[in-house]
Amino acid sequence: MAGILGEYTEVFLEESEDQIEELNANLLRLEKDHDNPEIINDIFRAAHSLKSSSAFVGLYNLSDLSHKMENLLQKIREGSLEINVTLVNLLFECFGTFIVYFVYAFGICGNCHAKYWTPQF
Repeated sequence: MAGILGEYTEVFLEESEDQIEELNANLLRLEKDHDNPEIINDIFRAAHSLKSSSAFVGLYNLSDLSHKMENLLQKIREGSLEINVTLVNLLFECFGTFIVYFVYAFGICGNCHAKYWTPQF
């Protein structure tokens, strides 16, 4: 598939979808278990991967959002920020932004839009 990223479009979309699925699964886990550092580490890794791959293909807005999410998660890892409902909701908003970005920028993200994003009317 040739896309806006040239030869890297398909690889980027496949890898990003994997990271988005991992991010979603771990955010759902975090919602129920705020005290598990393994969950934060898994979310951090997914955000880091999205940041790196987005920057590699020149999607700097997506990379910047991932970087900000990564910084927030690092503060949690260091113990200078506590997990609460507001923070989990913010992380879900970042996740939602990723989904919207992929759906509108690429017109696809595998089935991301069908799996994770259902408009509420």
